Amino acid sequence: MSDGTKCAQSIGSSVNEIGFQAGVEKALDALLGDRLALLCGAGLSMAQPSQLPSAAALAWKAKQKYDATYGAARPPLPVSIDDQAEFFFQRGELATVYLRLFVDHDAFSAEPNVGHIAAADLLLTGAIQTAISTNVDQLIENAGNMLRGQVGAGVSRERVASLPPNISPLLKIHGCWSDPPGTVWAAGQIAVEPIKTRIDECGAWLVNRLLDRDLVIVGYWSDWDYLNEVLEKTLGTVNPSRVIVVDPGETASFPVKAAALFELGQRATHEFCHVRSSGDAFLERLRVEFSRSFIRQVLHGGAQAYAAQVGGNPNNNWLEPTSNDAEVLWRIRRDLEGRDPGEPSKSKTASPAPLLGMTLLQL
Repeated sequence: MSDGTKCAQSIGSSVNEIGFQAGVEKALDALLGDRLALLCGAGLSMAQPSQLPSAAALAWKAKQKYDATYGAARPPLPVSIDDQAEFFFQRGELATVYLRLFVDHDAFSAEPNVGHIAAADLLLTGAIQTAISTNVDQLIENAGNMLRGQVGAGVSRERVASLPPNISPLLKIHGCWSDPPGTVWAAGQIAVEPIKTRIDECGAWLVNRLLDRDLVIVGYWSDWDYLNEVLEKTLGTVNPSRVIVVDPGETASFPVKAAALFELGQRATHEFCHVRSSGDAFLERLRVEFSRSFIRQVLHGGAQAYAAQVGGNPNNNWLEPTSNDAEVLWRIRRDLEGRDPGEPSKSKTASPAPLLGMTLLQL
């Protein structure tokens, strides 16, 4: 079978396993049609060079420190991060003791990877209309700063809904490490204020934002099991048109690894498909194809004016961008938009004016 038509066995409603390029093309079509949304999880931040620690790694360090501190005087700390956080939450010490003393404050600081950079670029241009993150790190926001822009991130409906209409929101449904007491770590937090209301309001907002959208899910399948319950509450009634899961794992493992997201895919009105790839590679390729489309629009926009001036059509090779380098293409886009050195690329579509394209073809 071809790359774009290979299918996996059905699991309940069909989950189609499609090739990498076919998945990128579907996501690009959604982007160009103003339908693209993104959900990213902890796995995105585990790719190089970010390599943020897994939940198991953080929990092991916390357990080592706690057990060494108290020894046999107290029962040992549980092994999983879920149980550790719940233990301290029930004692009223989640923020004051666990997050302050036993979780490394530098654990979520790292260099953004190409997936973070791609997500930031596509948010800054409005190519992604809505993004949801289960991560408390700030790597997408930091990547936006690297691109000279400010990503519109927030942890509440009030924050993201109040952004200007030309800014695509990044909703961080588990909070942000810049405010550790406001982050969600324990199941018990979900049932009490102020987290309960915040999650309920985020869920209601997402129902409208994601209705009939194409949702790309990257980096979700990791060992951060406690994320599932928040996802069930925030995405439990969302009805997207298409769900594209990008993950290197087996399709058959979806119902076990993330039941909430599997059920979300089942509710997709058009298609539920799986691309076996890392999220960072997928997002970077989507960014490349978006940039190439933008530049192609400029070149094609000047073709008729060029032909009228010189008396012949331009060479077809001149109408295609030559680069596949994400950063080079980003710099070209900024130049075509006429941005100052300190500005990001902000445009999703190229200017229809033919003069610029004609001039490039002449050159």
